[in-house]
Amino acid sequence: MLNGIERAAAAAGRNAAEITLVGVSKFHPAEAVVEMAMAGLRDFGENRVQEAAGKKVEVVGRLGDLGVDAGMLRWHLVGHLQSNKAAKAAEIFDVIQTVDSVELVKRLGDAAGGLGKRVDCLVQVNTSGETTKSGVELHQGIFLAEAIVAEPALRFKGLMTIGPLTDDMGLVREAFQLLRDLRDEMQRNQPAWGRLELSMGMTDDYPLAIACGATMIRIGTALFGSRRLNNQEGA
Repeated sequence: MLNGIERAAAAAGRNAAEITLVGVSKFHPAEAVVEMAMAGLRDFGENRVQEAAGKKVEVVGRLGDLGVDAGMLRWHLVGHLQSNKAAKAAEIFDVIQTVDSVELVKRLGDAAGGLGKRVDCLVQVNTSGETTKSGVELHQGIFLAEAIVAEPALRFKGLMTIGPLTDDMGLVREAFQLLRDLRDEMQRNQPAWGRLELSMGMTDDYPLAIACGATMIRIGTALFGSRRLNNQEGA
């Protein structure tokens, strides 16, 4: 996987070191996470709050038995988050990549503040226009980012999108470029926000995402293999 990232970065004239690999471990057991952590992976993505809660506890315990500090890991929520689960998500995760409403921002801010922690947040933008995908429209991205910045217990870290489900790589590229353009506009207009992340690209399209400027890619199948079937979805 790392070789693939390095090749894609080199082809785009980029440094692979600026790209964070998030291993999407949803539907995979704790031992798979431990194995990847021992191999050097530090960022893990989960889709569902309930699944992540139990898995994180198990991973921390297993790593502790191996004499490894699990505090080195960062846990990302990469699935849709229902507002009524915001408090638990703020407790479990270090990064919420799927912030898509002001109500969710408020609930996350209140929960994180009550826990005495700060949670990194990305705004999910629906750049493909597909009604089956979560995320705000492009023109709403800046307003949601400002809402996050206004919450003391949250940190606005960037933008996230999911590429369209299509074999037309031209459409996928367009979706990724729209997110990059929005990120660039934010950085020009709000330099105090610093370097903003672009989380885009999965197993099938990550080389294109890297070519379009991704700083985070979310990889599941290429790292963990095909996930086991689970009929429960959502966070």
